[in-house]
Amino acid sequence: MYRLLSATFILALGLISACAADKKEAKAQTPSEILEELQEKFNEEEDKGKRAELIKVYREKLFAFAEKHKDETGAEALFYVLQIPSKTDKGASKAKALATLEKEHAKTTKMGKVVKKLQANPDDVEVRALLRLIAEKNPDKATQAYAYRSLIKLSEMAANFAERIKEDEELKEKAEAQYGKDAIKRALDLAASSEKDIKAYQSKLDGELAGVLIDLSVGKPAPEINSVTIDGKKVKLSDLKGKVVVLDFWATWCGPCRKMIPHARDLVKRMANKPFAFVSISADDKKEALEEFLKETSMPWTHWHSGSGGVVEDWEIEAFPTVYILDTKGIIRKVVVGVDIEGIEKEVEKLVKQAVDGK
Repeated sequence: MYRLLSATFILALGLISACAADKKEAKAQTPSEILEELQEKFNEEEDKGKRAELIKVYREKLFAFAEKHKDETGAEALFYVLQIPSKTDKGASKAKALATLEKEHAKTTKMGKVVKKLQANPDDVEVRALLRLIAEKNPDKATQAYAYRSLIKLSEMAANFAERIKEDEELKEKAEAQYGKDAIKRALDLAASSEKDIKAYQSKLDGELAGVLIDLSVGKPAPEINSVTIDGKKVKLSDLKGKVVVLDFWATWCGPCRKMIPHARDLVKRMANKPFAFVSISADDKKEALEEFLKETSMPWTHWHSGSGGVVEDWEIEAFPTVYILDTKGIIRKVVVGVDIEGIEKEVEKLVKQAVDGK
């Protein structure tokens, strides 16, 4: 699942089942390590008072890091502050983080990939305002584009949430009880303008920011991947053209990823001798971890190793498993984040049938 201390209501209501992409061997003294250590201690501690103290201590660690680092890593620390519950200090830490980000980092260049790490509730108007400021004022085009993408994501989340609770009165009551009627009303109000907002933000990405970022949208050609197999052989995605391709971004430490293995094994078996290729791309930092896992677990298909960089970073994978399904021409036809066995199998079977029939 996503590694958030204060789960957004979207995630808390179970819309996504995936492992966080930054679940890796963190280097010392990074914002990611500070947040991860807090998460671990927070989960181990049951006493509410001690949990509140943990939040206070680690929040200050992140602020201290941001004070020392005025670059994009400092901005990352402040983004993580926004992920920590702020009810204990009546929102003071959130206000401080937002003010510092606006004053010191909104125009910081080379922070594009930090911007995309920002997690927020879709009804968080302050975070949306910050993202709009970054999108409009940052001199770096990549940073602008990432900010617009984040705004699109928040709008999509709001629309998705609104659609669900409109169809499920019980779910709506549960959300109102947990987050308050005002928060749910605010989310619904924002969702009402989501379609308009998404079009406006997308027009920026398609216009003046066209080509700045990799476009991994459904219907677009998948960009080239240059990777290596676990035995060190250089490979390219374009070598698989003419086949329906499943690109499975995963890691051995990811529980939902492991849950998919038996289903992937069955799918590969059913698609034997057909124009089909299943490629698992490992984000394990150490290739040895992947090699040891494969000794114990039968995964009889192609394996590429990326680590947390490489194609995993280039394709901006935020959660595991993430699955891209490509048709025989290399066009992206479906993207699945989390576990959706049925959805993957249906799309593969449809595309393979079309390939066999010559359509």
